[in-house]
Amino acid sequence: MKGEVAIIVPIKFNSKRVPKKNLRLINGIPLYHYIFSQLIELNRDWDLFIYSSNIYCAGRLEERIRYLPRPSWLDNDSIQTNELFQYSAKLLPHRFQAIVHPTSPFLTKDSIQACIDAVVQGGFDSAFTAEEIKSYAWYKGKPLNYDINDIVQTQHLEPIVVENSGVYVYIKENYAEYGTRIGRNPYIKVVTKKEALDIDTEQDLEQAKLVASNNRFVDYEVYSDSKICLKSFPSIDHIVFDFDGVIADTLSIMKRAWGEVIKSLKNKVTIPHFKRYEEHLGKPFLHILSSIGIDKEYWKEIHDLYFKISAKEATKVELCDGINSFIKDLRIDKKILSIYTSKPRKALENIQAYQLIKQNFHCILTADELPDGLKGKPSGDGLRYLSEKTCITEQRSLYIGDSYSDAVEAKNAEYIFIRACWARIKDQNYLPNEIVAFKPSQIYEIMT
Repeated sequence: MKGEVAIIVPIKFNSKRVPKKNLRLINGIPLYHYIFSQLIELNRDWDLFIYSSNIYCAGRLEERIRYLPRPSWLDNDSIQTNELFQYSAKLLPHRFQAIVHPTSPFLTKDSIQACIDAVVQGGFDSAFTAEEIKSYAWYKGKPLNYDINDIVQTQHLEPIVVENSGVYVYIKENYAEYGTRIGRNPYIKVVTKKEALDIDTEQDLEQAKLVASNNRFVDYEVYSDSKICLKSFPSIDHIVFDFDGVIADTLSIMKRAWGEVIKSLKNKVTIPHFKRYEEHLGKPFLHILSSIGIDKEYWKEIHDLYFKISAKEATKVELCDGINSFIKDLRIDKKILSIYTSKPRKALENIQAYQLIKQNFHCILTADELPDGLKGKPSGDGLRYLSEKTCITEQRSLYIGDSYSDAVEAKNAEYIFIRACWARIKDQNYLPNEIVAFKPSQIYEIMT
C-alpha cells in the first residue's frame, strides 16, 4: 500500500576511518550509488529517502528518490546507531521502515525485498541481513561453536550468524517501544559472502574494487562531484510559507466547501469530485477551474459560492501542529518571514488562525495582490517579488510548500524548496529529488 513502507539510506560524507568513504569510486561508480541501482527496482509505492545532512548529493540518481534531511549534529562520531535512527523513526509516518546501508554495495533487490516482505506480510516484527560463517570460533577466550575435545569437520559446525549491517526492517511503534531496530521476533535473511561485504576499512574497499572489477584503482580516487556532496545546508535568511496545509490545516474546509458547490450547482454544471480539485492545490483558484475543465461561464458563480461557504467555516481552521513554535523560533533567530498563498486576501483575513500569527510576517502576498504583469503560481513571479521586497537574494531564501505547484514555483524562482509532508494533500507529483520534512521542527533543526 502506498505510504506504508519507507526505505531510508543513511549517508555520511565526512567519515574518518575511510575518508570520504561514500564518495570513493568502485569500478568508476561512487560507493553510495550502488545500493540505489537495486532500490529503484523495488515496489514504486515504497518511498525512497536519502537520510543525510547534505541536500546536494542526488544529482545523478533516480528522480523519485527524496531527501530526508537530518541535522548536522547527527553526523558526530559520538552519535550512536539507535540515536541516529530514533530520529528518523519518529519523523516518518510510515508504519514499516527499512534502513539500507550504502556501505553494502552488493546487496541485491531480492534480499532487500525478502526482509521487507517478512515484516509487512510474514508476521515478523523486524528483519535484518546476515552472513552464516562455518569456522571454529572463539569468544572471550572460549570456543563458541565447537568442542575442543571433539572437533568435527567445518561443514558440520553450527554456523555463527553475523549481522552484516546491510538491511534492517522494523515497525515504527516497536522502535518507539524498544528503542532499537531489532524486535523480539526477527527474520534473519542469510546472504551470500559477496552481499555481506560491508565497507568499514580501506581493506574492505579494496576487496569491493576487486569484486566489482579485476582492475585495481588508485587509492583515494573519489567521485568527481564530491565537492557538491560535501556542501552543508545553505545559510537561510528569508523563509516564505505557503498558507493552506503548511501553516493552517484547511483541507477539510476546502473539501466541505467544494462538496456544497457540487450540490448547489448540480443542475447547472458538472463539477468533478474534490479529488480532481485536490490534484491542483497550490494554483490560483480560477487556474484550478480551468485545469479541471470547467466552462469559463460558471467560474465567477463557483468562485463566489466556494469562498462564501469557506468564510462561514473559517473560525474552525486550526494551526498545524508545531507551526507556532517553529515561527517563534525563527523570529528569535531574527529571520525574515513571509507568506505567499494562492488564497485571495479577503479569504485569508477571514481565518481566525491567520489572525493569531500574521504579526510575525514581514510580507504577506496573496494571489489577488500580485503587481500588474506578474503571474501567479507556479510562474516563480511571486517569490521573486518577495525577494525584491525583502532585499534578500533567492539563494538565501527558502520556500515551504505542500504541493507540486509550490515546488515548481520555487524552482522557477531559484528558491530552495522543502515539501511540508505534515500537510494532508495526497498523491501530488514531486520534482526530482525533493527535500521533504514531516514536522516543522525538522526544518528548524537542519537550518541551525
